[in-house]
Amino acid sequence: MRDADRAVDRLRREFGDALRSVTRYDADGYEDLYVRDDVESGYADDRMERIAEETRMEALQSTYLRDLFRPVHGDFECTARFFAEGVEINYTVSETRGFAVGLDRDAGGADSVADRVDRALAATTK
Repeated sequence: MRDADRAVDRLRREFGDALRSVTRYDADGYEDLYVRDDVESGYADDRMERIAEETRMEALQSTYLRDLFRPVHGDFECTARFFAEGVEINYTVSETRGFAVGLDRDAGGADSVADRVDRALAATTK
């Protein structure tokens, strides 16, 4: 079994049906390792390519972020984008390689960090 397949298996055991997608990328392109059926049907092929390109570009910034925030927060691990229905997490391995993992918004429990921050800031942002 390939390392990528083992990673998908571990993520599926950890998150079950809340796992939306797992994509591996490098400087040459990307490979969708797992995409849940309802997620796949929501994207046109060209949109997936644009998302993969954006994710690869984000990885290029990882070295800068590591250097910038390390003294205060420790080593940089990933970026996360929270949406109403899902979370996209980009784990950069290097400036050109990484994994993008999509999860349902409530995969980590009913009350995610983003939900708690949103509630705390709601009064000042409305």
